[in-house]
Amino acid sequence: MSMDYDVLIIGGGAAGKDAAFLAARAGLETLLIEKEKLGGTSYHKGCYVIRALQMCAQSFRASGFSEKNPANMGIGYGYITQGWSDWSKVRLDVTGRLVKELEEELAKTEIPVKKGSAKFLDNHTVEISSSGGTSEKVTADNIIIATGSEPSYPGDGSTFPSLKERKGLKVFNSTQILENSVPPTHLVVLGGGHIGCELASIYRTLGSRVTLVEEKPTVLWNWDPMVGQKVSESLTEAGVTIKTGYTFGPEMLPADCDMVLVATGRLGNTKDLNLSQIGVQGGHFIQTTPELRIRGSEFSNIYVIGDANGLLLFDSAANAQARVAVQNIVGNPTALRLWLVPRSINTNPPAAFVGFTEAEAKASGESSYEVVIEDLVTTRSGIEPRRNVIKLLYDHGSRRVLGCLAIGRDSSEFVNQACFWLSTNMPMESFLNVSTIHPSPTEYMVRALRRRFDHDFYRLPSGTSPGGND
Repeated sequence: MSMDYDVLIIGGGAAGKDAAFLAARAGLETLLIEKEKLGGTSYHKGCYVIRALQMCAQSFRASGFSEKNPANMGIGYGYITQGWSDWSKVRLDVTGRLVKELEEELAKTEIPVKKGSAKFLDNHTVEISSSGGTSEKVTADNIIIATGSEPSYPGDGSTFPSLKERKGLKVFNSTQILENSVPPTHLVVLGGGHIGCELASIYRTLGSRVTLVEEKPTVLWNWDPMVGQKVSESLTEAGVTIKTGYTFGPEMLPADCDMVLVATGRLGNTKDLNLSQIGVQGGHFIQTTPELRIRGSEFSNIYVIGDANGLLLFDSAANAQARVAVQNIVGNPTALRLWLVPRSINTNPPAAFVGFTEAEAKASGESSYEVVIEDLVTTRSGIEPRRNVIKLLYDHGSRRVLGCLAIGRDSSEFVNQACFWLSTNMPMESFLNVSTIHPSPTEYMVRALRRRFDHDFYRLPSGTSPGGND
């Protein structure tokens, strides 16, 4: 039976758009389906939005706002309320530009886009229903599900019905709060994951009082403990009240709380795909093989990438998974190597990571690993000091890097560098002679490693530990 397309991709977010470009450039007849806005969470509700709002908040803080004297330089809560619409416009301008660039690139690559909701009729057939009420059926040899995720709290008050009784209180998920036109006087954040910590930092920087509640013993509990500690210290220093080890109840709300953000996790956005029609069991996320196919031999032509499979909810993982799926479709058997996928969070301070964690090394019974922790103060253009911490995990015998964690404003650059080290699997000494731009974060990182491992040039007196910055 002849199919309409070689590859059909459901979802035009971070994972779906990358898969579409890769498939089309590999010579496959490709169709992209998107029911809402191209760009998905990444462009409209995720990292680009958070970064834009953080820049606005930091600029606002740098302009002279002081909580002790909120009228300082004519800036007070009234200005925050008035300025929020302007900051929202900045956010919309950023996402609008990104969507326009994406649309132009799709057109240039000759990838057709159909707007509408998709649902499975069988393993090769999908029905697309438009908002106008029309529908059509399309077939494809291979189908990629890239529908992303959504907040686990639906935003309808169903999880905390007792909060509805409190007059004037708004209860939002992380999507809804970005659309709210007025910033809160006192925001309570439920959930100390990266989304909760990011938004707590932004609203606190803008002058709102913020209380963050997390039922785990620490915020960012699924990261290295050092990250949770640094972010918690930063939030506390900024004036955020953090309550860890608490199970939330309405009685915990401060008297002046006017807004609650529920940031307790995300679920795969797959409920409208009619997966039961093809025999896929329901759940929060769709389980896949290492090749990112749906589990079960009958699904050998259906792949799930990005947030929908729940493996790692980061844009970097979306891109990596798109490559794995398309490689398998074109006949190059490939499995996802999750430890080689970097991840970053836009908290204050930011953090990034790639490789194996120290906890994973301990759990595996590995005894030959060692840890290097370096405090680095970098500069941009020789002016602005930036404080960073790097935690490097390496194998003592082979001298190969096993993992890298970085905390600070240059964390992404440090971890990007470590990605190359991990992918080449070469010993650390191989990188010590690499020349780098001066000044740059990478240069500081290489110099720190030279002090630790370049014994030909750093012959320290007995009992002296290498450290400090060059």
